[in-house]
Amino acid sequence: MGIECEKKPPKAILRGPVKHREGGQTIVDLFDKYVIESPNNIAVKDKERELSYEQLSFFVTKIARYVEEVPKVSKRVAILIQNSVESVSAVMGVLKAKSAYVPLDIKGGPYRNESILLDSQPDLILISQKYLDKVKNDPEWGKVAKLLTETFVYEVIEELMNAKQDENDTVLEKVRCEDYAYIIYTSGSTGKPKGVVVSHYNLVNFIVWAKDQYVTSLNFEKPVMFALYASLAFDMTVISVLVPLISGNGIVTYDYSNSGYALSKIIMDNLVDVLILTPSHLRIIEELDVSKSNIKVIVTGGETLKTSVARRICKLFSDRITFFNLYGPTETTIGCTSHKYDIEKDTKSTVPIGIPTDNVDIYLLKEDMTPARLDEIGEIYIAGLNVTDGYINKKELTDKCFVEDIYGEKPGKMYKSNDLAVLQDDGEMTFIGRNDHQIKFNGYRIELEEIESFLVQHESIKDAAVILIRETKLDYICAYMVTDKDCSAEDVKQYLITKLPLYMLPQKYVFLSSLPYTVNGKIDRKKLSSTNSDIG
Repeated sequence: MGIECEKKPPKAILRGPVKHREGGQTIVDLFDKYVIESPNNIAVKDKERELSYEQLSFFVTKIARYVEEVPKVSKRVAILIQNSVESVSAVMGVLKAKSAYVPLDIKGGPYRNESILLDSQPDLILISQKYLDKVKNDPEWGKVAKLLTETFVYEVIEELMNAKQDENDTVLEKVRCEDYAYIIYTSGSTGKPKGVVVSHYNLVNFIVWAKDQYVTSLNFEKPVMFALYASLAFDMTVISVLVPLISGNGIVTYDYSNSGYALSKIIMDNLVDVLILTPSHLRIIEELDVSKSNIKVIVTGGETLKTSVARRICKLFSDRITFFNLYGPTETTIGCTSHKYDIEKDTKSTVPIGIPTDNVDIYLLKEDMTPARLDEIGEIYIAGLNVTDGYINKKELTDKCFVEDIYGEKPGKMYKSNDLAVLQDDGEMTFIGRNDHQIKFNGYRIELEEIESFLVQHESIKDAAVILIRETKLDYICAYMVTDKDCSAEDVKQYLITKLPLYMLPQKYVFLSSLPYTVNGKIDRKKLSSTNSDIG
């Protein structure tokens, strides 16, 4: 990495290591390499069974052939399957069929999943029997059930994998690096989630870097096992699925309906070497006995990592772990900067987000688009191979967020993140916060305006504002509302449950006679955070 500078203090133009990626390689190519080289290695296991690379490849090809025969319009396949051998097989099968997978999340609720289906228009939905029963029998999921039976084609993954396979020697069409690998939806300010399209070109660059960091550089003496315990709709989960499968290592899957239980099971089973999680989940780890844990690598991301938390975790593991802090928006393929935590050197309040990953450039720019200097706050702009093509069906938003790379060494796009950071004198970056009303909470990116848009649609609510309250021991989302009819906090909560995923629900509700506004006519959010009102 180099820091571009004329005179001191340096300008915040950071360039990651330039690494050659073998031309045209895709995730499928990298997986197939280990099917040939390590056919008997364990690829994936759940509580009922395990599959070797050879066995997994059999199911992957079987699914790919089925997907390939489905009439293609969008080349997208939605996946609604609990973490299991089937979910991993489905992801790889869709990729091998030259299609992009669109992960759905049962915990996201019916409204969000309906929005994703309508926006992505998948050619096929792969669903587990468990979730099909849930969708068909739960009245709240009625609209999604109707889409399954009347609008889209769906297939139960267990039936597909267990079906007798006709002999078929036809060669599957070659997957190319420009083909899309997945579309992950993030929170949108209009009330509708927005889908980020990630190509094999983007994905291979990041996943190969992650493999080098979390596996190769640490010289493991045996196959490395990764825990898959979070939703496929959380983009850091891609690391837990693909890094092991492109390196001859394995996945152990866990149910993600209860993250606390899943993490305690991971520690108790002692099968896992690498754990990918959010800083919020570290609080759960702190309550567990990890004295005999085999975990050797922890990777956090998705929100700010406090140094005090990182220090406590390292002490819990008796300094046996290597601890990475990863930063990156979904729009730039999971991670674009990384920092290896050092308990002796990292003494500030938060752990740095580090330096750029391979083939990535980071610019900290001021409002006039000139580079920030040492200790100046700048907005993070991201360029390089991780930068995706943007959002599906949202050209105007894509053009607004993905702009010309004015500091690049060759023509390209850079992504305007709305994240703020400062450059330290050691050349690493420290995250400061957001430049808008989007937050990172429990690992999820949340547009507070999305919550507000649904609040004001409630028949009793005239005006609303939502902010993140930060307290010493706990952060929480608080909704402030002005009503013209009798309405309770529980009424509002039950209404929001029908519209938003559980992770987006406010934890506290405050009723006001009016919202405070600044002289410019904007909601005074600073004043709101200090409002002394009864909390419902």
